[in-house]
Amino acid sequence: MERISLEVQPRTGLGKGNAGKLRRQGFVPAIVYGKETDPESVSLEEKALRSALRKGLRLGRLVELSVGTERTPSVALLREMQRDPVTGRPVHLDFQVVLATQELVVDVPLELQGIPVGVREESGHLEQHVWRLKIKSLPHHIPDHLVLDVGGLRAGSSLHVSDIAWTDGAILSDPTLAVASVARPRIEAVAATAEEGEQAVTEETESVQGS
Repeated sequence: MERISLEVQPRTGLGKGNAGKLRRQGFVPAIVYGKETDPESVSLEEKALRSALRKGLRLGRLVELSVGTERTPSVALLREMQRDPVTGRPVHLDFQVVLATQELVVDVPLELQGIPVGVREESGHLEQHVWRLKIKSLPHHIPDHLVLDVGGLRAGSSLHVSDIAWTDGAILSDPTLAVASVARPRIEAVAATAEEGEQAVTEETESVQGS
């Protein structure tokens, strides 16, 4: 995955008052921590953060994090991003410094690829039921997204977590979870329901007569 770079600066003033002052000056408070790193309060320019968000920064995404100008950049995971409930502006971030040998559990997006047979030839409608999945992987194997090929999916059929071909880690979500399906055309679905109802009535009648 393409690495996003961010530069943050150490901050000494803590508390809501100092955080509010930073935000008014165009900065966003944050904290950096890790397995072998003591928690450190930092801040970064909101303008730089917005630029990173446009490039694809999101929760669970790795970034190259530079704390000040005298330290070697670290690889960190964006663990939490708090937003103002009214404006939606980011107000606080949590970064977790990670090691190359440290497996991580993160949520990644799921993208469907292809046009199902059930849509092309059977007038069905593709439905996606799951948009993010939990995975466990080494940092350099974490994908931008998981891909599921739905080209062979027919009307009335579903694909599940177990159908996703990804071998660089483990998908922790329930393998039997349906993630995509092709719904039958409405007329066909109504006809199928009616037919099932008629069959049930017939079976019940035969059962009564047989008794």
